[in-house]
Amino acid sequence: MNRTLLTLALALIALPAQSFIGVASKKKKATSSETFVTIGTGEVNGVYFPTGGAIARLLSGQQDKHGLRGVVEATPGSVYNIDQILSKKLTFAIVQSDQQYEAAFGLGHWRAKGPQMDLRAVFSLHPEAVTLIADARSGIKEFADLKGKRVGIGDLGSGPHGNALHALRAAGLYGNGAVIIHEIPASVSQRKLQEKKLDAFFYTAGHPNALIAVASGGRRAVRFIEIPFADRLIAKHPYYRKANVPVLPYPRVKNSKDVATFGVTATLVTSKETPDDVVYELTKAVFENLDELRSQHPSLAAVTLEHMLSCNTAPFHSGAIRYFKEAGLLEALEAASYAKKEEKKEK
Repeated sequence: MNRTLLTLALALIALPAQSFIGVASKKKKATSSETFVTIGTGEVNGVYFPTGGAIARLLSGQQDKHGLRGVVEATPGSVYNIDQILSKKLTFAIVQSDQQYEAAFGLGHWRAKGPQMDLRAVFSLHPEAVTLIADARSGIKEFADLKGKRVGIGDLGSGPHGNALHALRAAGLYGNGAVIIHEIPASVSQRKLQEKKLDAFFYTAGHPNALIAVASGGRRAVRFIEIPFADRLIAKHPYYRKANVPVLPYPRVKNSKDVATFGVTATLVTSKETPDDVVYELTKAVFENLDELRSQHPSLAAVTLEHMLSCNTAPFHSGAIRYFKEAGLLEALEAASYAKKEEKKEK
């Protein structure tokens, strides 16, 4: 990895590590009047972890007013996070908007369980792009070239896993050995790709991203692969949107221009059972310090007030609505409401 890539990766990784230590280490000094608020995120070298750290820091920074301390937890990802929220093992969690949608409607992982009626939305965060990274020597130059190749699709319990399956199904490359699927975390996939044990892998992420910086800066050159049927996926699944994978943050990638794909949005969720005051205080701490939130990670820089009220399908928690009403945001919230329609059935 060259010095530029190493600097970028270390910069992106260093912030979440500091966030986690700064919040979690204070647990030793807790008093009986303190309440710990757990925030489930994702892999440590992804974007969810530093985002969760930023939210935890904003909440903890006003602890003298409300007695709440944020604690970040690294997790396998969105599906796991929602299940942990509903089993009351996490207070809040960051999840992809598609997984929030599927849980709210009882689709995907929750099809047998039905709609998860206790799930509540708090607000949305940064956009994420479904990113397909291929070994430049693998012969994969377009999506159809995945046929017969070894492809990492993320581990069960992660959002990228579902996005990868949607993409493979749309291309007719799922089942009957069309693609040799590896259900492993992106952190393992990027290592296996460099070891020539994998030809490509999917990763849904905000950019720039530390893991992708590492994956694109190794000895084996990589390229981003366009997902050309994004419009078809967006028409079928209302939580998807058009997106691009930027090449500028990754100087050693083989692409010369940004790559078209589809994407989702990172959202913060909780349970209906979470006390109103806890949700209100966290929402207030974040919305009243948006500039500070945006400064915590490059992927958060473009977060807007309007975007934070959109891309949610679960009902908003009453504690969040309490803050929105107080801040005069109810009209904006209504305007940003997601279309409450179930996705078109798989054919």
